[in-house]
Amino acid sequence: MLNRYSHLFLTASFSFPLLVLLWGGQGRFLFKKKRIIVSSVLGCTFYLVVFYFLALQLSCWYYSPRKILNLFFLDIPLDDIFLFASVSLLVSSATLVFASFEKKNQPIIRSFFKPFQEFFFRMIGKD
Repeated sequence: MLNRYSHLFLTASFSFPLLVLLWGGQGRFLFKKKRIIVSSVLGCTFYLVVFYFLALQLSCWYYSPRKILNLFFLDIPLDDIFLFASVSLLVSSATLVFASFEKKNQPIIRSFFKPFQEFFFRMIGKD
């Protein structure tokens, strides 16, 4: 269907809405924690690239060239590096947000959506 953009499209369609939800609602908090997030994303991505490289060298798996962009770094498709980074970003962001709610003993769902609720009421002009 999407041919060479299939893997990239599936990764983006999985991660982008969740990242918008996390960063849209808790962006200020997460931006304050950017050093933790960047280091965890880089560390996890590096770890996965190393083991992915080894797995490819041992022919553990293979991707059809018709389903990826055919852009590589160390024989690893950039599509997968994007997947590693986006999933690491999701996990680190969600962990920080939910851990902060737990630490404050706040209900997670209500606290998570409160910024969206405040934004919505500001947009329609109600306090």
